[in-house]
Amino acid sequence: MKNLFPVLGLLFASCFSTKYKLEGHQDWMDSRKGAPPDMELHVGEQRIALDRGTMRGVGGYAAGLASEDPRVVAVLYEQGPLRGDVYLLGVAEGEARVYYGNAGIPPYADGGQSLDPASIQALRDEHDKFVQRNSISALYFTVSVHARASAESVPFDKNN
Repeated sequence: MKNLFPVLGLLFASCFSTKYKLEGHQDWMDSRKGAPPDMELHVGEQRIALDRGTMRGVGGYAAGLASEDPRVVAVLYEQGPLRGDVYLLGVAEGEARVYYGNAGIPPYADGGQSLDPASIQALRDEHDKFVQRNSISALYFTVSVHARASAESVPFDKNN
């Protein structure tokens, strides 16, 4: 029975732990230095950003994302804002900041869908205050979305 407690603790920890799946983001989170690396997507490309395990975190915190421009980069919650994995989807060509935060509160709860120009500025101001208080560089990264190469854009070789 005594050996069962560490196993149960490990099981619960794996349920609550969030894995940052975007390249370089787990290293950033582990070190808490600098800012998360920027990334690129193609229009129509979907990529897992957060593997949140099977349950939400302790104390009502569940890692989430909010896009400043969901018309360029959409945040998709697999099972709603508090459960399941979180994905990024390239919607249209352009760039958008994507912020890490608590998926239990706006604007993270809807992935940034509710953001307007005034609330984007408020989000940026709150972000700046948070990083100053906690001596970190940033909790956001920029996603650049590019068009997919099509067959029409491949140079034609008349000799083949």
